[in-house]
Amino acid sequence: MDVIDRVDQAETPLYTMAKREIDLNNTDFAWTVDTWPTVAGAQGVADGVPVADGDIADNSTRRRKMGNGGQAFRRVYGVGWIADRVPKLPGTGKGGEIGRAAADAMVAIKQDIEAAFCSEDQVYAQDDGTDGGTMAGLGQLTNRSNTYTGASSYAIGKIPNTYVPPAAAALSGAIGTNFNLAAIRTMVKALRRVVKRNRDYVQLCGLELRQAFTGLTDPATVTVQSTNTGVAATQTRSFTQQLADAELGITIDVVRTDYGRLLIVPTDFIGTTTTKSDSTSASTRADRAFVEDGYAGYTIPREKIAKRWGVPFTVNELAQTGAGTRKEIKCYLGLVVYNPSAFGSQLFTAS
Repeated sequence: MDVIDRVDQAETPLYTMAKREIDLNNTDFAWTVDTWPTVAGAQGVADGVPVADGDIADNSTRRRKMGNGGQAFRRVYGVGWIADRVPKLPGTGKGGEIGRAAADAMVAIKQDIEAAFCSEDQVYAQDDGTDGGTMAGLGQLTNRSNTYTGASSYAIGKIPNTYVPPAAAALSGAIGTNFNLAAIRTMVKALRRVVKRNRDYVQLCGLELRQAFTGLTDPATVTVQSTNTGVAATQTRSFTQQLADAELGITIDVVRTDYGRLLIVPTDFIGTTTTKSDSTSASTRADRAFVEDGYAGYTIPREKIAKRWGVPFTVNELAQTGAGTRKEIKCYLGLVVYNPSAFGSQLFTAS
């Protein structure tokens, strides 16, 4: 064999953009969510009137807890003792075939983490000694329905009911009829009311949603009724292009609105992780598979997301049984969403 070729691996943008925190000292962890007090009306303060008990605001009354759990990821790899030492395959370098296997396992485990981070349906589940614990993915940590109520009923992997994302920032329905510029503007305006300023967001997209953003610029034809003749007239939307241009087409990387910009980033790893590969129910965790959802996406304020490490990437030698070298790479970490009310989501369907 003179050449070994395969398609390059996909990127993992959510894993990459999340801040790195080394502060996971337990199998679950928590952080505090807070907001600004409401703006006062025309009340005024009379001269000489002392402060009343009702005027004193407890600065901690608005605070609530959020939490998530850690999740272990592991990839086991190996190679036969003959394949590792005899065939000198291109690309293996001095490390041999086992070195190439180690590099492959590192790519695979990062993609596993990305799929868990981007999961729409993955919820927090505690390690019960038989089934390993799972973290809540971004879908559940920004899901308006996944909430707990009250200041004292804190629930790991759920959102305080007073800190859910705005309803207008959770887009859904058939992508052909419900995804348009008006919906995007409404979503960003709803987030503006939460964050109180214009800002940039990372718009993480499945592949079909990514294509739909560019499709917003496709020329459209609209038929209108003429008031003079009663004959239907045609209006068209078009975009100019220089005749000397060597390329045909357009792609949209940034969507600008009155209240902020969306920086479009595609990913192959938004989807579900709790069903079988055919999307049917998985009765045991071992049957669960990643199912891509290209019509989904998340609107992310980048500084409000982090990965919290408990065990960094670790490589261990496994027992030798005569078959050849066997190793594992593993890690333990969890996802942090500091304030879900600043996030948007898109869960569209094809029709």
